[in-house]
Amino acid sequence: MKLSKSIHNLVRKKLAILLLTLIILQGIAFTIHPSSAQSQNFKIINIVVKSAAGEPSIYPGSRRVSLKIETQYLNESEAEAVTGVLEVPPEIKFSAGSGACAPARMLNGTVALTVKKGDYVTFDYFLDVMKNATPGRYSLNISITYRIGMEILSELHTNLNITVSKYPPISLRPVDAYLSPTAYPGSRETNLYIILENNGNCTINSAEFNVTLPEEFTVSNPRATVGFVDVGDRFTLAFSGISISKDASLGVYNATLFADASASTEDAVRYNTTLSLKVSFEVMSPPVEEPLSISAINTLYQGSAAPLLPSAREVTIRVHLLNTLPNSISAIWATPEFPENISALSVSGTYLNGMGPGGTCYIDITVEVNKTARHGIYNCKLYAEYLRIEDGSSYIADQTLEFQVFVESPHQYLPNIDLVDAHWGYPDPTPVYEMSRYIPLTLDFVNIGRYDAVAVRVNASSNFLIPIKDSDFCTVRLASGASCTAVLYFDINTS
Repeated sequence: MKLSKSIHNLVRKKLAILLLTLIILQGIAFTIHPSSAQSQNFKIINIVVKSAAGEPSIYPGSRRVSLKIETQYLNESEAEAVTGVLEVPPEIKFSAGSGACAPARMLNGTVALTVKKGDYVTFDYFLDVMKNATPGRYSLNISITYRIGMEILSELHTNLNITVSKYPPISLRPVDAYLSPTAYPGSRETNLYIILENNGNCTINSAEFNVTLPEEFTVSNPRATVGFVDVGDRFTLAFSGISISKDASLGVYNATLFADASASTEDAVRYNTTLSLKVSFEVMSPPVEEPLSISAINTLYQGSAAPLLPSAREVTIRVHLLNTLPNSISAIWATPEFPENISALSVSGTYLNGMGPGGTCYIDITVEVNKTARHGIYNCKLYAEYLRIEDGSSYIADQTLEFQVFVESPHQYLPNIDLVDAHWGYPDPTPVYEMSRYIPLTLDFVNIGRYDAVAVRVNASSNFLIPIKDSDFCTVRLASGASCTAVLYFDINTS
C-alpha cells in the first residue's frame, strides 16, 4: 500500500513538471515575434569595412577584416539583450576568435545592456575573405534579436553589401634611363640604367625584369632582379653588355620593360602580377676631338669579379680606355675623383705606356667604400693628361672623363632559404588525428639565394600543438640551390 502511494506521488510530480515545461515553452513561443519591414525598430545607418591594416579596401585572402554595422534604435520602449547574428556567403568566413553572434555595443565600444530610443549601437565582427573569392560585391544578412519587457523580438535586415576589391596593380614611374658609359653610335659593352619609382598602392616583394631594345641595339644580359620595394621607394635596374650599331641615329629611343612580380597589399596579402612599361633613353653624339673613351668598367677583388659593397676595402675599379684616334697616344697620367663615401687608395695599370691607334689600356683604381654608403649609382671623374705626337711634334693635352660605379646592396648577397614542403610523418607522409602523440613533422627547405647559408637550425611553434622536439639542426652548410630537411615532433590536441 505504501509502495503504491509513493508511485502515485512520483507520477503526480512528473506530470506537474511536464505541464510546467509545456507552459513555459508555450509562453516563449508566443513572445518571440519577428518584426515586419514596416515595424523594424533598428535602422541600418552605415556599414564600415576595414582591413587588418586599417584601410577601406579588402581583397581575396584578406584576414581579420573588421566589419562594423552601425544602427539606430527607433522604438519608444527600452530594449535589452540586443544581439546581432550575421549570415555570410561561402566565400567569407569568421576569423579565429570571432563568430556569427555579436552583442550590441555603444559607440565607445562597451556592450549595450539597454538601448533607448535614438541610441546608436554597432555590431562588430572579424571576417576572413577566402583566397579563391572572386572580386565583387557580396551581400550579408543580419538578424537582430532583443527583448522589450517580457516580449522577445527579432528582425532581419538583408542585402548589407560589402565589396571585395581586385588586387592593386603594380605601378612604376620611370624616373630616368640612360646609357653609361660611351652612349653613342658604335659603342660596345655599355650599360643601360633605369631608375624606377614604386608609385602604386602595393609593396613589391620581388620582381624579375626583362628588357627589349630597338633593333639598333644588342644586349647580352637582358634580365635584372629587384628585392623588396616599399611604396614610394626608388630602385635602379642595370642591363649590361649593350652594343650600339654604328649606323644608329642620334636621339631618343624607347625600351620596353616586362616584369613578373610578387606583391603584397596593405594588409599583407601576397599575390603575383605582371607589368609592362616603356622607358626612353638617349643616344648622344660622341665627344668632339676627345680621343679617350671609356669602353668598360669592371669591379675586381684580388683579380676576380666582385660587387662593390658598403665597407668594401682594397677593391679595384678597372677603367678600360679606348683611343678613338688614328694616331698614337704616347703616355697618360690619370687622377681619379670620387664622390663622398668612396676613397681612392692607389692607381696602377697599363695606361702609362699609352695606346696605339684604336688601342686600349686600363687604369686600376684601388678604393675603399664607407660603411655608411647607400647603395646606388655614384658619379665619378677621371682627369687624364696625355702626350700626343703628330706630324713630328709633341704636345700635352688633357681630358676629363666621367663614369659611374654602382654600390650594391649587401642584401642581394645573402642566402635566401625557402620552405618548399611540410608534411606529417617521416620520411613519407602519414595521416594524423586528434590526440595523436609524438608525431614527426617533416620540413623541407631549399636555398634559392646566390650564397651559402651556414649552421642552419630550424625552430617551430604553434598554439595548437604541444612541442616534443621543436628545433632541429638542418645542415652545417646549405649551398646555393641545395636543400635540407628538419624533423620535429609534436603532440596534437592533448592539453
